[in-house]
Amino acid sequence: MESNLQDFVVLLYVFCTFFAACVGSFANVVIYRVPNHLSIVSPPSACPKCGQKIKPYDNIPILSWLILRGKCRNCKNKISIQYPIIEFICAMFGLYLCHTTFGANAQFLFEDGIFWRLCVHFFVMLVFAVTCLILAVIDIQKTEIPPEIALPVAAFGFGTSFILPQTYPFSDLIGNVTWIDSIVGASCGGAIVVLIIAGYYLATKRIGMGGGDVWILVMIGAFLGWESLPFVFLASSVQGIIAAVVAIALGKKQQTDDERGLFRNAVANEINDAPLPEETSKLAIPYGPFLALAAVEYIALGKWLLPLMTGGMISPSGFQMP
Repeated sequence: MESNLQDFVVLLYVFCTFFAACVGSFANVVIYRVPNHLSIVSPPSACPKCGQKIKPYDNIPILSWLILRGKCRNCKNKISIQYPIIEFICAMFGLYLCHTTFGANAQFLFEDGIFWRLCVHFFVMLVFAVTCLILAVIDIQKTEIPPEIALPVAAFGFGTSFILPQTYPFSDLIGNVTWIDSIVGASCGGAIVVLIIAGYYLATKRIGMGGGDVWILVMIGAFLGWESLPFVFLASSVQGIIAAVVAIALGKKQQTDDERGLFRNAVANEINDAPLPEETSKLAIPYGPFLALAAVEYIALGKWLLPLMTGGMISPSGFQMP
């Protein structure tokens, strides 16, 4: 019996890792098509240069890119290394979530109903982690966070809060929030950003954060509950400040306004899109990628770091009585 369980768990690790890599392949489609207002369903993926449809055997995550040496089989056009990187990161999401969901609860897998509920938890958290990655990459590349991605996924997170019970071992899983925690988290996450944007504008007459940060925090709050917000705000702020200091130290402040990326210069006039004079240009770093990173970090570390940073007052399961 124990040998069968170990073999089953090994198969789960392999399946979850490969499945997550396949999800990563779809994530690449979303990253490219949604900002360009294209359907994510049709037409099938094709080489942007020669238009040749990508065959199924050339669409195996990571492996196909390596076999083809990063080139189209038909026209030899280069295929961005972003594709296997995204697939690899998603595969690591799947491996980690498999370990925390199935591997850490192997003794419960054959108990009535638990395995399928753990499958739900794995899929839900994988969708959330991959969506965080998608939104981070889009924000880096296009300086926007599409609400048509964040809000439906937030609704999905709220819906799944009705599925998993609050009993052990589910009570120990990050993200296993009640529907009340989900509503409060989504509402507070979005409201806090709106208040920050409004307060900063009243004080400086400038927009300090993008409206897309509202959507990503609504999604984070819906999936991880209000308990996650102190960690997400602190971790994202600290990492954003570090990135800004590094950017200044590396001279990124000299970038031109039409550049896009994690480090870019702010615009003087959003209507005219006029660049600031060199002497008054300001460094602008999108906050979305740091929010997404902090949310993923919370999944892995929130169980330990949240009580530590709040003096034991808050844990992923809510307020703690002294």
